[in-house]
Amino acid sequence: MHKHNLAQKIEYIKNIISMGENYCICSPFDDSMIENMLVCGDVRSVLYDLLLRMAQNDSLTLPDGTSIPNNEKYWLRLAVRYRPNKNGNLKRTDEVFKNESRKCKG
Repeated sequence: MHKHNLAQKIEYIKNIISMGENYCICSPFDDSMIENMLVCGDVRSVLYDLLLRMAQNDSLTLPDGTSIPNNEKYWLRLAVRYRPNKNGNLKRTDEVFKNESRKCKG
């Protein structure tokens, strides 16, 4: 993934959020927002953040009794796949913040 250009990374992220090619939902995140997030993070961390933002109670019940179920658990399960540092040693907090501030300055 790291060799793809920015446009390919954005399309990859939007494809994951739109639930793939067979089922499409409109992404609430525009290209400029995703691009700004990619400046300070890699694709996995950006996906994790966006998927957590998608995880909200979105159930709906209409006056006639028709209901649409909640998708929060789906988004949380998907976010777990992209969670940063899933199988590694924890980094010191001061080192993480020092590295992040360097990345985001320029």
